[in-house]
Amino acid sequence: MSQRNERILWTSLLLVFTFLCIWFRFPDYFRTPNSKVIEPWGDGYKTYMAFVYHVKYDSTYSHLQAMNYPYGEHVIPGDAQPALSNIVKFISQNIIDISDYYRGIIHFSMLSSLLLCSLFLYLIFRKLDIAPWYAIPVAIALTFMAPQTERMAAHYGLAYPALLPMILYFLMRLEEQWQWKYSVFIALTVWFFSGLHFYYFAILVFTITGYFFFSWMQKRDWQNWLRYALHYGIQVIIPLIFFIFWIFVNDPVTDRPEKPWGYFAHRARWEGVFLSMTQPMYQWVHEHWIKIREVNSESHIYVGLVAFIASIIFAFRLLRHLFRKPPFHFESEHRTWLNASFYMAVAILLFSFGLPFTIKGLEKLLDYTGPLQQFRSIGRFAWVFYYVINIIVFASLYHWGMRAARWRTALMGFALAILVYESGTFTKSLDLRLDEVEEDAPGKSYNQIPNLNDYQGILPIPYYNIGSDNLWWRQSGFMGQKSATLAMQTGLPTTAAMLTRTSISQTFNQVQLIVEPYRRPKILDDFPNDKPLLLAFDSIRVKEYPGKYTQFPVGLPLVYERGELRLYKLPLSSFEMYIEQRKQQIAKDLDSLKLQPFDAFLTTGNVQDFAYQSWDDQKVQQRYLGSGGFESRAKDRTVLFDNNIPAQQPGGYIISTWMFMNKDLYPRTKFDIVEYNPVDGSEVQHMTWEVKDLIQTIDNNGWVLIELGLDLHNPQNKLRITVFNEELGKAPLFFDELLIRPFNTHLYRKNDDMIWYDNRWWSLR
Repeated sequence: MSQRNERILWTSLLLVFTFLCIWFRFPDYFRTPNSKVIEPWGDGYKTYMAFVYHVKYDSTYSHLQAMNYPYGEHVIPGDAQPALSNIVKFISQNIIDISDYYRGIIHFSMLSSLLLCSLFLYLIFRKLDIAPWYAIPVAIALTFMAPQTERMAAHYGLAYPALLPMILYFLMRLEEQWQWKYSVFIALTVWFFSGLHFYYFAILVFTITGYFFFSWMQKRDWQNWLRYALHYGIQVIIPLIFFIFWIFVNDPVTDRPEKPWGYFAHRARWEGVFLSMTQPMYQWVHEHWIKIREVNSESHIYVGLVAFIASIIFAFRLLRHLFRKPPFHFESEHRTWLNASFYMAVAILLFSFGLPFTIKGLEKLLDYTGPLQQFRSIGRFAWVFYYVINIIVFASLYHWGMRAARWRTALMGFALAILVYESGTFTKSLDLRLDEVEEDAPGKSYNQIPNLNDYQGILPIPYYNIGSDNLWWRQSGFMGQKSATLAMQTGLPTTAAMLTRTSISQTFNQVQLIVEPYRRPKILDDFPNDKPLLLAFDSIRVKEYPGKYTQFPVGLPLVYERGELRLYKLPLSSFEMYIEQRKQQIAKDLDSLKLQPFDAFLTTGNVQDFAYQSWDDQKVQQRYLGSGGFESRAKDRTVLFDNNIPAQQPGGYIISTWMFMNKDLYPRTKFDIVEYNPVDGSEVQHMTWEVKDLIQTIDNNGWVLIELGLDLHNPQNKLRITVFNEELGKAPLFFDELLIRPFNTHLYRKNDDMIWYDNRWWSLR
């Protein structure tokens, strides 16, 4: 048999075996590819919605209108996987409509990536002179244990394991022959996968840059620096220019968050890289020997037991040789590729751990790293290490084990058995079964609701809004699914959002629709027409948010009802009506209630049992009401209040104050509240809140009412309220109108210009 035919035979066997493994692991994907979903409640279902909405309803290839209505978002942060959805959109609009097969397209695109991952790993092993009978099972096992397969449970845009083996293979071929076609292949890979999820762009740029650096460091080939630069330009700079122009140049949003939350939280941990609770051995160790620290999903990058042991050996060898030569020993014509890939992967692994910024005292250096601050989930960068360390380890084992001694061959086979076992255990631990969605059943589609063209968008309650990294309204699974299904089936966009790097001002405008009615929401002027909104109301789970959403759905016409879901017609005029009704009720209370005067206030209490601070004697740049306010430096722990409350009694109190927060990071300001014994200073209770979790209502001038309740225990105890925001450094914080009152005591004020109630005010002019 010729070498060519032999290559075709072995490659065909690899593809057949991989396909069979995929078939047995994901049988329901082949039985019901388009009628069920992997994850029906959270991030995964949102991805289905973004994909199909973009294909069916968006008017352009760049903008997603499904969420954050009426503003929408670019398809990249919108998680619409535009590299794939735009292909489906083009075919559906110009050739044949395949948009209704979007679920199957998403599912099989991920399964196809498993097939490609196995193929390119196999091609790499063959280039390293590993026999097909060994390369095939190693490639398949590494594919099914790849960390991206876990993302099939929710983050579909990240569930494509093929990209890194493809890049590594093309870099290997480029190292063989510096031909332009390999750089073009790399550029196309970077472009396509970055269009599935933009985190891939960062990961691949780090990979390519690290490889070029360590490859050049081995050769120090100054004469060919231009060749390196040109190839690097094709692979990285051209895709970068494309994305800069496509995403950023015409971006109307000017207030995206500069420091997304999560850099220090979503990093790799050594427990997640070298240990895994998906393996029975580590479960036994955790239960009977030593507790293994739990890590979040971004740290799940398990490299396997064989690679773990090899990494320890490699580390000792590196230290013994003082990093002057690589720690693995087998001859290969691809020595430069092996060395450069190894050092590149180790460097990226250290970065995924957050180094050097996680070293105590060096955290603030991150503030000077520019774009690095945008990487919220740096643990994903450790994916590079997973592939490189396993490629090198199993290539080394093969060449070492194929020497004369039989025990070496046996050990090589034992290592392969461990890998296959761990791969099977890992993939079985993932719940990737397909689930049904109620509205897919005959007769239950929302399309059957009459007159849906009378509405312009959906307002879900309980509300959710994730992506600004300033305000964070978590999604209720039920309402997330129902509102997304409404959007997919009817084409009505939702005002809610599950996005990334969302405009801060747009998010405030959205949230103003659902907080306590106070001022006419700014967003009403941004809606394109006067059509009502469709209020999607969960009558059961809304009870989990006491004191919120109380204005809904009183007085609204019921449009549709099934189970706990209610759909109401919400005219835009309702928002002003809520405000007017509130003013009228307060005016009525002022005339009808028996109120006691204390200082400038009228109260429902019989004694002055409240504390009030206007700070009108302090001149500041920003004030909310009166002639003054309170200003502090953000990084300082500044005390707003430290005293007893007049006529203080055990029981519930409400603390409220206005805070100016129209910029990035301000909602992350912390309120530190301590009840303490003034005699010995001992703490009775201590709570710390971020103000984003305490927003009661929003004014139109950048001021937000912060309100929280707490129980005091002893009349003699004091209450200390401290504010700080270390992320803002020396920037000023502004507060105004601090009020602390018993839960059942209400305060009123009235003059010719305004009425005032419990730290809110309305103009009478």
